[in-house]
Amino acid sequence: MAIWLLIGTPENWKFGFEHGNIWGFPMSYEPKWSEMQVGDVIVYYAMRSIKKLIGYGAVDSKMRSEQPFFPAEVELKRPLWPLRINFTSTCLIKFEEWQSKGYPLERRGVIFQRALQKLNEERGLELMHGLSGGQSG
Repeated sequence: MAIWLLIGTPENWKFGFEHGNIWGFPMSYEPKWSEMQVGDVIVYYAMRSIKKLIGYGAVDSKMRSEQPFFPAEVELKRPLWPLRINFTSTCLIKFEEWQSKGYPLERRGVIFQRALQKLNEERGLELMHGLSGGQSG
């Protein structure tokens, strides 16, 4: 089992959670996405105004889709993130508490410009433990 950090906008996270726990990646992430397996742990990071970890879960399935899903894709009438996963959340902070109860992420090897990156087990477990302490729903 691997532990992955997924980075995205708060708006896309909220939309993904509200519409079936779906997340997507651009084609440039295909090598990493292909490495991801069902059952792997994923840790969610909301960027921009939040800048915190907001939960974690596990990959249920993977699929490729040419159907626009996220609002930006629908607006453009084409997929921006066709490499998708379905996931189950184990720990998810309530949306309205992301800013106040989210878990800060120190850089320590994290590249914030990469939407998908594998964490070493020690770091991944540390982040999951930190999030579990701040779980609110």
